[in-house]
Amino acid sequence: MRIRKCISRALALTAALTVMISSSLATAFADDNLTNRPLPVYGDGEYNENLPRVVDEYDMLSPEEEEYLDEKARKIIDEFGFDCVVLTTFDYGMFKHGYYNERYDDIQTFAHDYFDFMGYGVGTENDGILFVVSMADRSYAFSTCGYGMEAISDSYGVGWLEDDLVPMLSDGDYYECFDRYFDDVYDFVEEAYENKPYGKLHPKSAPKWLFKHWFASLCISGVITACVVWFLLHQMKTILPKPAAKNYLKNYKEKFAQDTYLYSNVTKTAKSSGSSGGGGGSSGRSHGGSSGHF
Repeated sequence: MRIRKCISRALALTAALTVMISSSLATAFADDNLTNRPLPVYGDGEYNENLPRVVDEYDMLSPEEEEYLDEKARKIIDEFGFDCVVLTTFDYGMFKHGYYNERYDDIQTFAHDYFDFMGYGVGTENDGILFVVSMADRSYAFSTCGYGMEAISDSYGVGWLEDDLVPMLSDGDYYECFDRYFDDVYDFVEEAYENKPYGKLHPKSAPKWLFKHWFASLCISGVITACVVWFLLHQMKTILPKPAAKNYLKNYKEKFAQDTYLYSNVTKTAKSSGSSGGGGGSSGRSHGGSSGHF
């Protein structure tokens, strides 16, 4: 009898533990599945103010830096009704989506889904932009939505952001990169609202880091050139005319007249820093953007 009671109690305890573990796994599973979340429905100017605008899952930033950057994001929302978000994560592929709970294998689709199903965007068109950085494969993505596709267009604005921000990611200057990101988005949206969106016919001034690197390169090349010229000048010796020089020059001219030169054209194509991310995610909303590696 005692043995049967012990076995019964053990089975009951095992069943209870199984239920608890299954519940925990189900909860974690649901948390990781973005598309299990309902899409938010907003009116004009409405948005979820409780969501963090700086989601630093990878702990790249200090609490003070997060707070400062979040304030910048709130300023953009307050002044222009435009959402601006940063997300850092170890691996975007850890998130799941779809009916069969597939893992993401494309950071661009993940960026679109994260923006939509987490509830970002302002107003009925969900105006805003998201900047995702994933450290597992050192990838990034921009996702624009609503008015973001016009204010920061794929044809100009997103590429401009890549040129300005990706070099800082490559150098490991993460806080500086995100700080500049919010400044750049503010400039783009402000110009779009007060004048017209930046574009090829209405370009934004080049990123400051381009001028800095250009000036530094110019100085370095100038110093190197001066050193080479100084060295060559000090190696020169006075050359005296010789009678045999005339015959040498005559032979050289005759040989030169018989030479044939071939010419060829070389075409260079600029390499894009990322791939276009227009289209949309699982929600069916239209998005713009771009993605790549750093």
